[in-house]
Amino acid sequence: MRKTLTFLLVFVVVGLTGCRSIEVNNTVQSVSISSYENMLIASVKVYSNEVSAKTNQPLQVKLKNWAQYSKNELKQYADYGQLNVLNSIDEGPDKTLLANLDVNVQYGNRALREVVGFGAGRGGVNSRLTLVDSKSAEVVYQVSAVSELVQGGGAIDELLKDNLLQLLESYKNYTESL
Repeated sequence: MRKTLTFLLVFVVVGLTGCRSIEVNNTVQSVSISSYENMLIASVKVYSNEVSAKTNQPLQVKLKNWAQYSKNELKQYADYGQLNVLNSIDEGPDKTLLANLDVNVQYGNRALREVVGFGAGRGGVNSRLTLVDSKSAEVVYQVSAVSELVQGGGAIDELLKDNLLQLLESYKNYTESL
């Protein structure tokens, strides 16, 4: 009886939270980020390549909101790194990093994740932050994060936030180590 209760408890917890995985990879170029004073958020793209996403208006609204959320988080981390966040390149052309954030969301099918499991209805978030020198166009720093939501009732919203947090924490840890 005790084994059955333990199994049911684990099953319910996994079912409610979902199985997640996040993998973060850094690519650091030879130029030191610490020499930069400014950051211009050049682009933040949050999109889905899923065919059904293009005609799904509620999802398009979510993608737009997630893009704004991502931009705000990136600004906070730039401020934390003691970089001046610029509104245009004209404000500080010297020692400026151009930030490009690219987030691809695979919404998947939550019902399939909950009912079938075993990878059916899989959702995920792939993100990449690229920092480029504004003068030379050389990539100074790049970090990517790949997240998957395989089964259970986990929400893509939370997965996106976790993915972005891991991505930006990796950037923050790198800048702190300089």
